[in-house]
Parts: sequence; structure tokens; C-alpha cells
Amino acid sequence: MIVQRFGQKAHGPAVGTMERNWSAGEVAFSVFASRSSTIKWMVQPDGASIYVNQAWCDFTGLSREETLGAGWVQNVHPDDRSSVELHYAEALRLQGPFDLEYRLLRADGSFVWVLSSGQPYFGEHGQHVAYTGAVRTFETLRLRLAHPISVTAVKLLTRREAEILEWIAKGNTSDEIAMMLGTSPRTVETHCKSAAVKLGAINRVQAVVQAIRQGEIPF
Repeated sequence: MIVQRFGQKAHGPAVGTMERNWSAGEVAFSVFASRSSTIKWMVQPDGASIYVNQAWCDFTGLSREETLGAGWVQNVHPDDRSSVELHYAEALRLQGPFDLEYRLLRADGSFVWVLSSGQPYFGEHGQHVAYTGAVRTFETLRLRLAHPISVTAVKLLTRREAEILEWIAKGNTSDEIAMMLGTSPRTVETHCKSAAVKLGAINRVQAVVQAIRQGEIPF
């Protein structure tokens, strides 16, 4: 299992979610995620899973109820499990974005290398209320080994600019990003344009591509 990146601290859910008080941003994420074909997840600050979308259930063969809490760990490869749990806990402690690579058991009984990317979500008063993220597979090659990201590399983008480009890369619109971050679409566009200028891009698509190539955001 390879930890690709740890960042510094950043400043009516669907059926099958853990019972708790949900913020507007969390509800918006769960509504968006329920429509996505990409695996999406949400955990509490203590790491307990509180939401996964249908894509997770289809991929792993686990129900939402089986996944909640620490249930998702049962599908992590036994040889990766302790390392995943260790670095996952460290990411939660730092309250920053993270990328983890490990082998995940899918419904057909085979293990597949995946990249799980997480972003902290903070409430309107700055409190850390959740982590949201996505899981993507690397079916034939562990591509990130060829382009490792240095944790000490100088970053061009601010944390918010990188965060917004990551959400764009995952297929989110400015309105959706604004809702999840608790800001306005206009502010999202401003950050996007600023990032594009820094990266020498002429539009948001090029900005995302350049950000990935330069290690500003995960692949």
C-alpha cells in the first residue's frame, strides 16, 4: 500500500446512511453522489463510514449497512489492511486531503488496485464535520508509481484552488462545488480562473490537466 499524498489542514441523506445530524453540505454531497457512477463515500472525523453510494455497493458486493462504521475495511486486502488503517488514521489526524492506494475486493472475488482520495469538509464555523471522497481503480497498471508526487514539492495553487480543480476533475459543476463548499458559484469560478492563470491554461479543462501533470492534484 502506498500513501501518495497528505495535505495540511484545509480551511436528507440516502437510505443506508448512519443516523446523525447532517449539514446542508453533507446532504448536498449525498444527493450528488447518489447520481454518480464513480464510487463516492463520506466518513465522520473519527473515520467511521456514514455514507457510500450505489457504485460502491455494485463494485464491492457490500450493502450500505454492511459498509457503515468500519465495515468497509473487510474488503481491503489482508496484506494492506493494517497499513491502510495506520495511514488513514494519520490523515484524519492531520485533517487534510489524502490519497491512498491499496487492493480492494470486488464483487466477483478478485482484488483490484484502487486509489481512494479524500477531502475534509468543514462547517460554517470552521469545525471539521466530515470527509468526502472517491475511489478509482487501476485495472492493469499502478500508474502513479511512474509519476510519484513529492510531499515536499512547492505548490503553485492555494489549497482552495486545488480543491476546486479536484472537484471539477471528478465531474462537478460550479454550482455543485459551491454547494458542497458553502460558497457561491462566482467564488468557485474566481478560484478556477486564478488556478488557470498560474498553470498557464486557457480554460478549466486545461487547468485540470496541467494540475494533474504538475502534481498539484491527484490523478
